[in-house]
Amino acid sequence: MDEPIGMERPQSPTDGPVAKRPARDYDFMCRTAHPSLARTMVDMIGAVMTTSCQFSIQKDEAFTGLVVKNIDASRSCIVHAQLRCEVEFPSHVESAQFAVKVRELAAFLRVIKGHWIMELTRPRNSADVHIISRDQINLTKVNQFSLGTLSDDFDCATMQMLDYEYTVQMNLDEFRSILKLASEVEAEVLTFTVYRHTKDARTICFHLSAKGVVSQSHHYFPSKADDRGIFASDTGVMDMDQGPQQQTHLWKLVYTDQFSLKWLSKFIKSMERNDFTMRISPGLPLVVLYKLGGDDSHVCYVLAAKTPDDD
Repeated sequence: MDEPIGMERPQSPTDGPVAKRPARDYDFMCRTAHPSLARTMVDMIGAVMTTSCQFSIQKDEAFTGLVVKNIDASRSCIVHAQLRCEVEFPSHVESAQFAVKVRELAAFLRVIKGHWIMELTRPRNSADVHIISRDQINLTKVNQFSLGTLSDDFDCATMQMLDYEYTVQMNLDEFRSILKLASEVEAEVLTFTVYRHTKDARTICFHLSAKGVVSQSHHYFPSKADDRGIFASDTGVMDMDQGPQQQTHLWKLVYTDQFSLKWLSKFIKSMERNDFTMRISPGLPLVVLYKLGGDDSHVCYVLAAKTPDDD
């Protein structure tokens, strides 16, 4: 499987081993000791796939776990999500897919406590997917849910590695407040702008702005790239009298684009960690990357820029 845009592969997963059970009675068995991550992943998928979604069970050299690669109905946004899990297939099965209603799946996952083991299975000769929660110590079954599957056709997206010039690590609370303010001034888009310092290529000013009917908001984040080339939005303070719009000889405009405020607000609704990553580059869509835990599990949104022809 192709990695998501701009994603670096971590060295090792964090999931510990989970006690095994025979998989011979199942088309697949997907098991995790971190059901809260599965719940967050499904909630975030629901921001894009509001009714139903297709899931894949994967086990190969590239990745082992639960995978989603779908495009929304308006074809404006791609969601790519993966949750590293233990996967078992019978000898005659190499892969599996199923489609379910997202809201029903999310409702079942909310019942499963974070310290339980969650198993996602499809019994052989059955169309239903079963969600089972077990005690971590003795594997006693606590809950079992049966989820009917769908036969809908889904548009799947193949993620490709692209070179992005700017990777910005954003504080979640800060970004939420910016989107809230933009909504209050009745803006429909958020404008992303990057200025690069003419005397220090590793220094940029990341600028977010929103223009409403009569009001505007502007937020400036000066930052210097770390050893990984990532710009953290909260690492600098700037006297705006010395900023890029005043000291034009010291700053060069290198990027600007607009993205739907509605989509951005949906993306962050179910985020819980303190920060997330955005990748931007001229001529490319916006990538919003949110890590699930400490391994290579994540949810990735790919959003096309807003154009004057968009509704």
